[in-house]
Amino acid sequence: MRVSIKQTGHDFLGRSTGYASLEIWTYNLRQGLTFHDSYLSTSQCSPQEPEDIESTGAALWAGSAITIGGAYTWTEVYQFAHEQNVIVVGGTCTGVGAIGGYLQGGGHSASMREFGIAADQVLEYTVVLANGEVVTANACANTDLFQALRGGGGGTYGVVINATIKAYPEMPVTAAILTIVPQDGNDDLATFLDAVATWYETTPMILEANLGGYAGWAAWDGDTLLAPKVRRLESAFGGFNRSIDNVQESMAPVVARLSSFNSKGMNVTAEYIAFPDYFTYFHEVHANSMDVGQSIIMSSRFLRSAQLADSTAVRQMVNVTAGFPGQNAFTVVGVNGGGAVALDVPNTAINPAWRESLVNNLVARNWPDTTPYPEVKAAQDDITYVKGASLELLAPDTGTYINEANYKDPNYLANFYGTTRPALEAIKQKYDPNDLFYCRTCIRSNYWYQEADGRLCYKDS
Repeated sequence: MRVSIKQTGHDFLGRSTGYASLEIWTYNLRQGLTFHDSYLSTSQCSPQEPEDIESTGAALWAGSAITIGGAYTWTEVYQFAHEQNVIVVGGTCTGVGAIGGYLQGGGHSASMREFGIAADQVLEYTVVLANGEVVTANACANTDLFQALRGGGGGTYGVVINATIKAYPEMPVTAAILTIVPQDGNDDLATFLDAVATWYETTPMILEANLGGYAGWAAWDGDTLLAPKVRRLESAFGGFNRSIDNVQESMAPVVARLSSFNSKGMNVTAEYIAFPDYFTYFHEVHANSMDVGQSIIMSSRFLRSAQLADSTAVRQMVNVTAGFPGQNAFTVVGVNGGGAVALDVPNTAINPAWRESLVNNLVARNWPDTTPYPEVKAAQDDITYVKGASLELLAPDTGTYINEANYKDPNYLANFYGTTRPALEAIKQKYDPNDLFYCRTCIRSNYWYQEADGRLCYKDS
């Protein structure tokens, strides 16, 4: 029987649902949130013992930590962390379950350039395996399973019932808010897209200034879900433990590079705001929510510095992803590469292209639930074969962030998992040899096909 695992919050790829499947819903498996002043693993894996742990490449941690004992949302985890005066690396969509697909699929964050990808923060999991056994996975117990669950995708290797993650001391953050908006009466699309393309070229400068954050832009008015609903680009970046003057000075070359567009019908503005702590900064600048069940399709791509420096190719990509009136096309850009993201963290299954990249660029379209299927199909094909294809043309040798990707991607195994796929397939076969846990884009999904009634059948060849 087909089995799927569901926690809470949205899943853009439909991995937490399965037609005619038995669904394991973990929402009510909640055993509390626990703060640890100094982390010590369940299996007594510490920096001192056993002595050979260092040789295995295990990432060890003696700082603070929080155990998330079940299906809590980031809203709940953030509030708990704030009460302990610590920072945790989590999602910007706060209604998402903290230890489900977000964490197991990698997890980007407004604090990741400072502290690393969300999966890098996991110190320990408790997992129910396909055979019913409950095991601990950490740096010295079931390390292969630990690796797979730190970036190899959710709903695939077992049912995670709790996770312990790193926590960092709270600190002040200064935000840089940069916007590009057409001046009143200006309907010059080409100049706006020129400005957007130039903004992409400045992202390495922003990261070199030790700032990180997000941007969203749209070329046409519409009812977009995750970006401006009018023609504009909005971006926000955070500097940890830095003053307004320091951040403003760091952003000066970026603002100067874009300022020429002020005489070409655009308003390029920069604003700087100091926040007393990360909690306040995050909730005032980045936090958002999204209802479950939205009609949307997206494609994303990691972009390296060389690709961002190719002004002609970037401008061509921007022109394609901008779309046309009525498409509800929009782009969200994670500008948070380098820093702690680029560290070679052991025991993770993150697509290596992510660590080598500076930007994660997502293009999407959404539509009302009453939209006729031919129009839905046209939007899906547009993202798959036009807009998403333009991102892959710009960066053919990188990959995609598996939690914000196109479930119709014909090359999903290579784009989602990169060079980690062989190791992940071996781990999957070890812990779930009969492929009990299935989703259409998960590891080993290519060995199965789905009948019209939802049944799964094994491919003979």
